[in-house]
Amino acid sequence: MSNLDPAFTIGSQLMEPMRHVLGITRKEAERRALDLLRLVEIPSPERTMRLYPHEISGGMAQRVLIAGAMSCDPELLIADEPTTALDVVVQAEVLELLRRLQRDRGLGVLLVTHNLGVVADLCDRVAVMSAGRIVETGTAEQVVHAPRDPTPGPCSTRSWTTRRPGSRGSHERRGAPPYDQRSHRRARRGVPGRPALPPRPAGLLPRQGPPSAARPDPPGVSLDIRPGETLGLVGESGSGKTTIGRAVLGLAPVESGTITFAGSRIETAGRARRRALARDLQVVFQDPYTSLNPSRTVGDTLGEPLLGQGTGTKEARARIAELLERVRLPADAADRLPREFSGGQRQRVAIARALALRPRLVICDEPVSALDLTTQRTVLELLLEIQEETQVAYLFVTHDLGVVRFMSHRVAVIRAGELVETGDAVQVTSQPRHPYTRALMLAAPVADVREQRRRREAAELSARS
Repeated sequence: MSNLDPAFTIGSQLMEPMRHVLGITRKEAERRALDLLRLVEIPSPERTMRLYPHEISGGMAQRVLIAGAMSCDPELLIADEPTTALDVVVQAEVLELLRRLQRDRGLGVLLVTHNLGVVADLCDRVAVMSAGRIVETGTAEQVVHAPRDPTPGPCSTRSWTTRRPGSRGSHERRGAPPYDQRSHRRARRGVPGRPALPPRPAGLLPRQGPPSAARPDPPGVSLDIRPGETLGLVGESGSGKTTIGRAVLGLAPVESGTITFAGSRIETAGRARRRALARDLQVVFQDPYTSLNPSRTVGDTLGEPLLGQGTGTKEARARIAELLERVRLPADAADRLPREFSGGQRQRVAIARALALRPRLVICDEPVSALDLTTQRTVLELLLEIQEETQVAYLFVTHDLGVVRFMSHRVAVIRAGELVETGDAVQVTSQPRHPYTRALMLAAPVADVREQRRRREAAELSARS
């Protein structure tokens, strides 16, 4: 989304480079832009030409960018993390689109990515970089299945292929064995007492038009989260994952049902009660680059919730130092601006901000989707350590099934505002019962070149038949 200008329509942004580079008329550029939108399988291209970026989904925005990249008939397409923030279904569609363009137009693709599943799905050859140099090259099958790089440490190819969340060598605490059985049982059992969010029927999503007499209202969702537990919330874009998180925070209207936190109704709480609830309900957003105010120091960012809740200046400074130490940032970070930090460090600041008031429940909305694999693992392990120490509960919103398996005790799968499957994280991700969950699992690329090839062949055979 950040690569499209919010002040101009999709059509004007597609036509501008063609008129400038190819020297064609506006009418010719418009006709060519429509052809490009059809090429990338955008529905209703004439209507899409008149829309602004905020009126289309993330998947459509990425298709528009691919159309723009193809507008002047390039021989080489540099795809820089083209699927990082997309759900698995849209990701599979974008990868298939790139593969088709490559096949039909003889296009060369330089794919920059940290996702081994994407590498296995799309790439013929792979070059692995570490510290500014190439440490290994080879076919995708050789690099993924039998890496030769002897470099020790976390930057080696072998480490990269095993440290990703959900990989067989990553030793998930909460995924497939081996994991810490005692921690797993304790966290699943939770702290004695009522759930932080007890189960209640809740229609958390806005209705699409008036209810029909012939069709009952959608069932919505019913969830509960206990202290010290992580509930993973999984679904494709537009399924309602983020809306549920926003409703729990009191930021989205609730059509029907209830949301109860520690005995208090959230959806009917007044301003004073919501202010009090802010101590116990916090959020970590997806993008560490836009969720922090670039003009405020880290100390100001961390101090704002503390001072807003009546903490004294001296006590706030001590708490800021404690938070920075907890998320493993240097003490002088308090005096620096966000632009001086990497993406992973910025997300640590965001986590520290969420923990400032010692909350009981944190909504983690795709908190690692914009980070590389090594940084992802570091941030997730930090969240796990904090949970072990404080028994904070997480509602973990994600489209990454490896991450949800690594982080969650239980998983809830949502589709179009309806809960279709819930259960133990290992059971749901390894033996899904609902067809939609199985479709999500099959759409997620795996770091196995042979398996990805088998899936493509099966899909092509199914399409022909």
